[in-house]
Amino acid sequence: MSSRNSRCCVYLTRRVRCLPNVLVLILVYTSIFIGCSLVEGDAKTDPPPDALVWVATDVSGGVQCISDDYHPPNVERVLEAEGIPVYETDVRRHGVCAACGCPDYAATHYAQIQRTMLDEAKHLDFRQERPPEE
Repeated sequence: MSSRNSRCCVYLTRRVRCLPNVLVLILVYTSIFIGCSLVEGDAKTDPPPDALVWVATDVSGGVQCISDDYHPPNVERVLEAEGIPVYETDVRRHGVCAACGCPDYAATHYAQIQRTMLDEAKHLDFRQERPPEE
């Protein structure tokens, strides 16, 4: 009996030693599949062209002779933080006067969004615009 029990313990011991390896493999495969499905789910699918509109907002900031570290807002982040997916962006810089007190930066920031999100964008001071000229 004791030899049979000892063989049983060896068999169980081997199974227990293999168990962590099997668990690691299961976890790795599961995380790969979950990760792939999350990436797929986060990807924006392009809606039909007639479902997209361009919106724009004017941005200016900084003051010449006083500050030189003005960083304009990232329009894509601003809109997406409010749940508005952005499909394309563009920036058209404007000239500014070259005197103390004038802004360091002036531009029109464009973003292409879904037509159904236009009202939400308008609440963020965006207006519907024609596409930016090439």
